[in-house]
Amino acid sequence: MSSLSIEDNNYLIGRINRQSVRCLLDTGSYFSILKQSIANKLKLKIKPPRFDQRTELYAANGSTLHVVGYAEVVIYFGAHSILHEFTVISNIDPLVLLGVDFLRENAMILDYSNSIVSFNGIASAPIFNHSKKVLLVKSSKTQIIPPFCEHIVHVKVSNRFRDEEILITPIAYGQGKEFSLAPSVSLCTGNATVCRILNTNSRAVVIPKHKSLAWATLIKGNYVIDEFRLPKLNDDSNESEQAVIKEEEIASVEFPPLPKNVSFRPGDMECDQNYQDSRPLYSSIVKTRTAHSPSR
Repeated sequence: MSSLSIEDNNYLIGRINRQSVRCLLDTGSYFSILKQSIANKLKLKIKPPRFDQRTELYAANGSTLHVVGYAEVVIYFGAHSILHEFTVISNIDPLVLLGVDFLRENAMILDYSNSIVSFNGIASAPIFNHSKKVLLVKSSKTQIIPPFCEHIVHVKVSNRFRDEEILITPIAYGQGKEFSLAPSVSLCTGNATVCRILNTNSRAVVIPKHKSLAWATLIKGNYVIDEFRLPKLNDDSNESEQAVIKEEEIASVEFPPLPKNVSFRPGDMECDQNYQDSRPLYSSIVKTRTAHSPSR
């Protein structure tokens, strides 16, 4: 074992025997390790070392790690399960440590930029980090998003973003699975703000309280927001004439029929706009695009 230094404290959240466990990632350790106390708590069967297995390991600082035995463990990351033999150690701080043997056997790819790890290209899980934990945007209460609806969701942020203007970006791991979160610039009132989520499913989606939804970044010192300006038109008289759009032409725009699998009930709560309410917005878009379309 070459080291026990944990790279930036990156970890995954897994489940063993229906119990959530924090699994630290360590590419400096060849072996995957379980602490004896957590193995006993999870009621795992520990087998004594065979003649061809190690009874001692050494940490980076030279201290001796006592091998109690080995345990075959089924660990779940979401719905994806992995069977792996862990080395059980009595004197170690991390409860569960995923070493190179675990990463190699499961063809794991660590994408630190998007905070995602993939397993054999068929499953993935989010990577967590203590330093990035304060950047999370979390649901402030349990909220329900109706089917085929866009919803304003109330969220909270850490104290470092209190009363600040922030950029909200979705967590890559969950984006598009149950819902899609729109990147946005938001102003925090205390620790509270809102974000916009779209549910494209035919069933309602429940957002539990404290669910991590996005990342927050301070606008000040990181981004500059410029005022949007329309491109200038040429002074061509023909283009000026074409820029005059009559209201009758806007009213004559035909809207496609509402899809059969989509419906809106009068009782639907907090839908931003139903299909009919979008007509004035659509008309203004048509007017703007027509007014600035180049002459042919």
